Amino acid sequence: MNQIFDHMVKGQPFIEDLLPSFAEFCGDDPLVAHNASFDAQFLTADIKKHEALAPRGVILDTLPIARKVFPGLPNYKLVTLVQHLKITAADFHRAHADANSCGVLFHEMMKRISVAGKAPQIEQLVNLTGRPELRLPQIIRQPKQLDLMSLF
Repeated sequence: MNQIFDHMVKGQPFIEDLLPSFAEFCGDDPLVAHNASFDAQFLTADIKKHEALAPRGVILDTLPIARKVFPGLPNYKLVTLVQHLKITAADFHRAHADANSCGVLFHEMMKRISVAGKAPQIEQLVNLTGRPELRLPQIIRQPKQLDLMSLF
């Protein structure tokens, strides 16, 4: 159970109203998420359903990267990694807190795998995941055909 109740989302904008500004904000920049394929499936479904614009950058998943950077942990849940690194965190499974924890985790991993102060390239990070590159779908809207017969 996610412990999100109707009163918590009442009056909030719908996803179809947020997707365009989200896509514009993110642009071509990489996105970072923990267990990214889980979140990407929901965004993908909404992008397709609403034929919406989507961020164009690659999605980097901190989960498989953490497995390589911190071998031997009992599991690789975000809460476990945050505790392992002694990162100050708020409530888990809340968007803002999880995003903040994931960002700090990503930053800590980049510090550990940087060589001579130079962070790895995006392609290197994708390769480190051991998975194919993950991106959100880019919906190409077809221009509407003008029905000439309807004009008469």
